[in-house]
Amino acid sequence: MKNRLIKASLFTALCLQPLTAHQIWIQEADAGYEVVYGESVTDQDPLPFAKVNWVRGFTANKYIDKLAVSTEAYGDTPDAGHVYVQPFNNYNVITAKMTNGYYVKVKDDASPKGEKYLKDPVYSNIDATGKEVIKELYSIKFAKYITKWSCYLKKPIGQRLEIVPMSDVTKLQEGDTLSFKIFYEGKPVTGANTYIYQNTNPLLGNEDNPKTHIQNCPYQTIKVGPSGLQTVVVKHKVMLNDEETKYISVVSALSFYTQ
Repeated sequence: MKNRLIKASLFTALCLQPLTAHQIWIQEADAGYEVVYGESVTDQDPLPFAKVNWVRGFTANKYIDKLAVSTEAYGDTPDAGHVYVQPFNNYNVITAKMTNGYYVKVKDDASPKGEKYLKDPVYSNIDATGKEVIKELYSIKFAKYITKWSCYLKKPIGQRLEIVPMSDVTKLQEGDTLSFKIFYEGKPVTGANTYIYQNTNPLLGNEDNPKTHIQNCPYQTIKVGPSGLQTVVVKHKVMLNDEETKYISVVSALSFYTQ
């Protein structure tokens, strides 16, 4: 299946802002699937093993199995790398959840941009840094990979933030329109605070990220790219204060292959 991985084509993100640059998605790997972590299919990073909460498989009749994973470390730490799944059943959908943790953005004159992120800080130590806190967020990420179509996939299957296609994605071809809905906690998302930017995979030489509000209608649409791996990413934030400096960042990715 590796030859399919290098044919990555469309990498699209609907999001509030490009703050949480990394996401997880699921793609084919030898004899199974891989949960991948990175900014795009050509810009991947080691996935922290401990942050993967679960991987699940859904059968044609919507029966759910919790799937075992195998890991292969690479990079600078033995605690991160490849996360593989070898399903023991014939699944229509593979899903995953990652808890990425707590981040604080503070002012820092020594940093090139005058600010920086503190990863997984202890609340009691924030003030001890002596730096002004700009934003605080808690990051959660979901992934859904469709292997075979089933009618129940036209409705949410239980992810906190979820991309729900309106038709069989496995039959789409280059230039076709993918129509889908976005759900948060089972309710449609069409809010004015959500933005869309479309990033064609760097393999095609396009690094532009035009950013606009999402369409204020019940569903969204994008064009399908050349055959291969297709990935749609939605980023959504739930505000916890009126100043919009504290929020929960929830990211969800839908992936599938086209011929």
